[in-house]
Amino acid sequence: MNSLNDFCLWGIGESERIEVAWCLQEGHGTLPAGSITGAHWVETPNFIQVTGIGNFVALNGGELDPHGADGNGNPVGGIVMANGVAIKEWTSFISSNQFCFRFCPDGHDAAAWCQHIYDLEGCEWNEPGSYEVGFDACDGESGQMPGIYVENGVTSTYYQGTDENNPTPAPAAHPAGATSNCQYVSNLGVAVSPLAGADVGCNIGSIERHQLEPNLEFGVLDLQRSTILLLLLFFLFVPHNFDQGTQLHLGR
Repeated sequence: MNSLNDFCLWGIGESERIEVAWCLQEGHGTLPAGSITGAHWVETPNFIQVTGIGNFVALNGGELDPHGADGNGNPVGGIVMANGVAIKEWTSFISSNQFCFRFCPDGHDAAAWCQHIYDLEGCEWNEPGSYEVGFDACDGESGQMPGIYVENGVTSTYYQGTDENNPTPAPAAHPAGATSNCQYVSNLGVAVSPLAGADVGCNIGSIERHQLEPNLEFGVLDLQRSTILLLLLFFLFVPHNFDQGTQLHLGR
């Protein structure tokens, strides 16, 4: 889980215990082209998550986390890496047309922000965010911890119960935290940068548009290299007849 253009999703096999990683980048187990039609990467002070939509029938769906009923995780021994760092707390949901993956670095109440006990509630309840067509990467506010509610100064925790056929009705999902500094791409697999003329409003929160400055340094360097190469070719392959008194000055 490195960035908007470099992340993987777990695809459930015969059971939650055995999974296959499906990734955007080649070399890991590549997602079929066009599977994801919306992906929204948000970095907050307490967690990073990516949410979105697409066609995930082939991935079989489900809820996964590093704990499981026996503490060995679903999948067993599953490891999530983020830019070279092993993540201890994470949670993932996939349905036939939605996905969400949140990981919580050590500290900042990681286990509470990446809850794993609400497996019946799905993506939008556990990981509020954008589930729309399009691709963007944003900064964001953390919002509220899943399952924790404060009313009239009293804090309570929701528990769904252990009976999957008769769970305790869930309260309303928390709203997603506000986002800012969103960068847009037309499709996954290209550099993350603002799209010219893109709407400055994200699906959640407020947005500040980044301006992409042209990089002139590399253009000047390429011109210098091209000039030197042409001069070398000129002296190597073009016959030259200079009188003894003729001098050729290059530069000063």
